[in-house]
Amino acid sequence: MPRLLESSAHRLRGAMPDMATTQRGGLVGSVVVDAVGAGMVMPLSLLYFTLTTSMSVATIGLVTSAAVLLTLPISPWAGALVDRYGSRFVLVGNNVIAGVGYVGYLLADNWWQVLVSVFLVTAADRCYWTAWPVFLKSLTARHRLDTWFAFAESVKQGGFAIGGLAAAAFLSWDDHIGARLLVGFNVLSSLLSAWLLARVRPTSSAQPLAAEGLVRTDRAPVRGAWRHVLAQRWLWALAVGQIGLSFLWLVPTVVLPVHVVDGLGLGAWLPTALFGLNCLGAFALQSWVTRRSARMRRTRVVVLSAGLGILAVAVIAALPSGRPAVAATGAAVASLLVGFAFMCYLPASSALVAAAADTSHEGRTMSVFQSAGALTSGVGPAVVGWLLTAGAPWLWWLVTVACALGGAGFWAAERWLPARALHRGEEPGPEPQSGAPAPERGARIAQPTSAAT
Repeated sequence: MPRLLESSAHRLRGAMPDMATTQRGGLVGSVVVDAVGAGMVMPLSLLYFTLTTSMSVATIGLVTSAAVLLTLPISPWAGALVDRYGSRFVLVGNNVIAGVGYVGYLLADNWWQVLVSVFLVTAADRCYWTAWPVFLKSLTARHRLDTWFAFAESVKQGGFAIGGLAAAAFLSWDDHIGARLLVGFNVLSSLLSAWLLARVRPTSSAQPLAAEGLVRTDRAPVRGAWRHVLAQRWLWALAVGQIGLSFLWLVPTVVLPVHVVDGLGLGAWLPTALFGLNCLGAFALQSWVTRRSARMRRTRVVVLSAGLGILAVAVIAALPSGRPAVAATGAAVASLLVGFAFMCYLPASSALVAAAADTSHEGRTMSVFQSAGALTSGVGPAVVGWLLTAGAPWLWWLVTVACALGGAGFWAAERWLPARALHRGEEPGPEPQSGAPAPERGARIAQPTSAAT
């Protein structure tokens, strides 16, 4: 394991964009701080408000669901801001909004305060997923996008694991005080992450004007931008795929825990432990998985993740009752399969959309893709809960069909996607912008790579 982590770190250093060491540290530091903070509050979810308010679980669940659904229009709005003012501006703003939302968590004592607080935190999350892939695209060459997304995902998963362990320690000490301390840390981590991101200004990159200030001033509003984005057939196919495969993300957080604990009578510690092990596994293996799939089309990597997800659901459906050892082993196998599905899907899908998007519309394009996943995350838990009460077989069929349709959506998009997005070959970089000659930019892209090796 140490040798694996050391070699992984060496490869990640080679993938860093051409920027000053302090700014590189700022970028990585912002990812680490943000991930650790998220890992601390991830186990809380509804639990925090049950510990700190007098509201019932049903009321908290209703208010939280309403707040999440109200944030669905945020992604398109954030996409327009990315195209107009730049991705770093939206990322810094997202962290500030999250910090304000977590302050609301500390002050919330009734339903409307909970609604506003959850709305702000979830809105910040919508902005993040719209701006972050575009920000990474502005830092590196197109053929290195997967490496960068794999790096970010690896660091995030490591941060989730650290944050989760810290949350367990705080909550075991005192659940009420510990929960407030964890949220208070998130206020500080959100603001620190915003400050670190504001300092990242690469000296050269795969795109011109990547070293702009915090707010871009060179872009004017584009007439018909949304009409252009929504006319792209490949984006609709990928959005359908995202909706389908987003049901798979409910497996480790909703489907597996509920089925294992309520359906099979196993301990509640099992799904929590499996989630933590998956985070550590992604931290150690994400770069290796991305490297091993480098010769595949990005769409085919996503199709592979759909197949792994379907196999995981089949394993969960076959878990026996009354045989705890066998059921626990099967749950571990299913969790492992889902973990590898995540490692295949996340870097490949993000890099695919980022590489295919036109530079002038990349924020809006990413927002459509991310909104599709947000739709599933908003209604998915309610659908899963209803199907669990109706009978587990219906749930297995739903997730299986959803994964199959998701993979089919990505496969179908191949006919409309540009070749530059499908493959990870050593490309010369994006098309010339603002009259800049492509060979010179290509030489700049190759420079950090050769230096790293």
